[in-house]
Amino acid sequence: MLTMAEGSNTNTDQLLTPTASSLSFTTSGSPATGGDDVQVIAASQQPPEHPVATATMDDFDGTVFKVNNVEYTFKNITAQVLRKFCVKNNVKKTDGGGSLRKEPKRVVEQEIKMMKTRINNGESHPWDVDVIAEKKKAWVNQFRLANVIFSDELKEDMNGRGACLTKEELDVGLKTDQKLYQKIADEYNKKDVPDYDNLQYTYLDVQGRNVPSNFDPITWNDVKTSFKTVV
Repeated sequence: MLTMAEGSNTNTDQLLTPTASSLSFTTSGSPATGGDDVQVIAASQQPPEHPVATATMDDFDGTVFKVNNVEYTFKNITAQVLRKFCVKNNVKKTDGGGSLRKEPKRVVEQEIKMMKTRINNGESHPWDVDVIAEKKKAWVNQFRLANVIFSDELKEDMNGRGACLTKEELDVGLKTDQKLYQKIADEYNKKDVPDYDNLQYTYLDVQGRNVPSNFDPITWNDVKTSFKTVV
């Protein structure tokens, strides 16, 4: 006896003709008939994985994904596919480094763009430092920070403090003065810079831990927190 398992929809226009590769065969002995019953069961067909789900950050140019010479825009990619991309590429929430599994598509898009921007700029990911910061709060050497903030290197940037963000900057999730804070952090973290390592205010008696050449690496968020105590 030959039987085929059918779906609940009996509309013959929508039935698919099974192929050898999509069928599984089982046999069961039947003493009463002296033969084997052969059952042909259509295997469930899984749709192919969307190319973006397994793509890498190298396949994303900041605006569109390009996989095997085919371009895909955010508009035509589902949130589920984007979340899979995030898992594969370790894309997390900028604020805290949490998972994006339950976030709406808009947030997922924004985080992907922000991560690409950080990669292009050679910046570290905030959550990399946050994991350490949970165990030990970052220490900021106020004297070194002052050396950096009031240095010639930062003059032009400090003059533009508080400027309005462009649409492009808002789209990638930048915060007011984030670029300034990031540059201050980058300068602060540089080693062997005399203007930063030496006390610029000779009337102060700074010794021990607080000498400007003694410091731990900090992030732009650390600068933001300490900025008002210096300026």
